[in-house]
Amino acid sequence: MKKVFTMILSGIMVFSITIGNVMASNENPAIQYTENTINNPYLELNEIIPVINEKSIELKGTTNPLYWEFKNFDNAIDIMKSYNQDKIDLSELTIHNCEKYAEEFEKLYTIDEVAQDKQLKILSQFFTVCRNHIMNKEILSLYNQKDYQFDELVILLPYTSPVIEKVINSNATLRMAPRSISARDRRIMQQNRYARVYGDKPNTKKYKYYQGDNRGDCTNFVSQILVAGGIKTNNTWKPYTRTWVNAHAFVLYWYMKTGAKNGYSNFASISKSLKAGDIIGADWGGDGHYDHCAYVVADGPKTSAGYYDVTIAQHTPNYVAKASQKGWKDLKKGLYVRLRI
Repeated sequence: MKKVFTMILSGIMVFSITIGNVMASNENPAIQYTENTINNPYLELNEIIPVINEKSIELKGTTNPLYWEFKNFDNAIDIMKSYNQDKIDLSELTIHNCEKYAEEFEKLYTIDEVAQDKQLKILSQFFTVCRNHIMNKEILSLYNQKDYQFDELVILLPYTSPVIEKVINSNATLRMAPRSISARDRRIMQQNRYARVYGDKPNTKKYKYYQGDNRGDCTNFVSQILVAGGIKTNNTWKPYTRTWVNAHAFVLYWYMKTGAKNGYSNFASISKSLKAGDIIGADWGGDGHYDHCAYVVADGPKTSAGYYDVTIAQHTPNYVAKASQKGWKDLKKGLYVRLRI
C-alpha cells in the first residue's frame, strides 16, 4: 500500500526549480558540457530514467565535474509518476514540489529500509538527483558571477573534485597549526563532555535546533561540539553559515584545513581508525556529496563482525550510543571520511 501524504500548497511558499542550463556554454567557455555515463552512482534509477554527468567548471587549472543530473528533468518527472511502485503516492509530483516530496520520503523510510528494497532505492536516488539539479544551479550561478569567492564556491562541489586535492597539496596556509598532544587531549575531554550532555537533548538555550528541517541537525551539533572544545569560529565557519550547518560544506571545509586523506568504503574499514575526538563524514550513496556528520566519543573493541564498536554522538536522530546499538554497523556501501581536527 502506498504511503500517502497531503501537500497543502495554498499559503506555503514553494520554491521553483529552474530546469536547463543556467548559462549556455558559449557565454562562459570555462563551463564544459561533455556527457559522461561512466561510474554512474545511480545504477538502479538509470534503468528507468537516464542520469548523466555532463557539466563541469574550470578552477585553478583543473576540470571539475558537477553533480549527476537527469538528461531531461521534465521527462524524469513523468516517468517517475508512472513508475509502478507502491511506496509513496507521486500523483501530484512536479518539478516545483519535488523537494517537498523528498523531505516527506525521508520521514517515511530509514536508510536501512532503502538499502534493502529496490523500489525505495530507486525513489531515494530519484530525489537525490532532483536535489543535484538544485546544487548545480547554485554552483553555476555563483561561478558565473565576476567577483565570486573561491572559498564559497569550492565547498559546494563534489568532494571528488580535483581542485580540492590541489588546494590541499599546494596551499599550506589552509592547514591548521599543530597543537601539542596534551592540549588536544584537554580539548577532546571538553568536546566529549558536551557531546554526552547534549547528544540526546539539544542545547536549545544557546543554539538553534533544526528539528524536522530537511537538512537535519547533525552538522549543527558537531560544530557546537568543536566550539565547546575551544575551536575558534571565523567568518566562514560560525553559527549558522553553510559550513556550520551543512554536512557537505562542513566536511570539505575541514578536509581542506586539515589535509585529511582518509576515505573508506564501509563503516567496518573506517571504524578501526577512529579515536575519541574524530568526526565521521558519511556519503550514504557514494555520489560525491556528504550527507551526514557524527562525532566519535570513544574508540571500541573489535567485534566478531569485523567492525570496531566505537561510541558515537550525533543528531538526526539524536543519541550517544555504541555502533552496535545503531545502524552504523550495517553500513557496507557509500564513502566515509575521518576528520581529525
